[in-house]
Amino acid sequence: MQIEVYKSCDLPVIVIDDYFSPNSIKNIWHELLYLNDGSNKMRSPDRTGGGYTTVNDQKVYLKNNIGTVLDAVYADKSVSNILTETRSIYNTDLVTSLIQAHKFFKLITNVNNDSTKVHYFENTNYYKAHHDASMITVIYYLYKEPKAFTGGDITFENTLKLECKHNRCLIFPSILTHEVDTVDMLPEFQNQGLGRYAISQFMFIEDKFIEDKYE
Repeated sequence: MQIEVYKSCDLPVIVIDDYFSPNSIKNIWHELLYLNDGSNKMRSPDRTGGGYTTVNDQKVYLKNNIGTVLDAVYADKSVSNILTETRSIYNTDLVTSLIQAHKFFKLITNVNNDSTKVHYFENTNYYKAHHDASMITVIYYLYKEPKAFTGGDITFENTLKLECKHNRCLIFPSILTHEVDTVDMLPEFQNQGLGRYAISQFMFIEDKFIEDKYE
């Protein structure tokens, strides 16, 4: 597994390409197609939450897409292929490699909870500049190949732009402001699930005593 380290505002942004194994991707796709089958399991931003601003005392969401909060869907997380496969981010060898890449990621060893959303972007969809209300954000990109859209790339702090690539994993401090370019798709590719999937995993520490670790 090749880890690349970028920086934005002196904070690390990790890129890992070809993150999931072929079998893991197969498992994840099975669930993504189930969630995005047109039966209202994927919902608008007012149902899934996320970054927003206020205009005339009205909440205006910064994203235009559909999605779902997996933790709200599954009472038993072990029945979700996505929630099971993304547990790999806590693999001891991977965490060690992340810490070696940048000391910031020692915080992962104190993480005691996370939440996961699936976002889907088609033509004209976007996510304007925002930061996440967590400590560490992990995003996994998936789409059907060959790629049926353009755009959908992510930019950090208006300085670092990274391409949306199939099976790419990004790991970064949640405080970094980031935005998603508008996705463009030709009409013949729309409404077939051929757009940009982003599985966003938000790591945090619950409000309880955490022992200091001296390693």
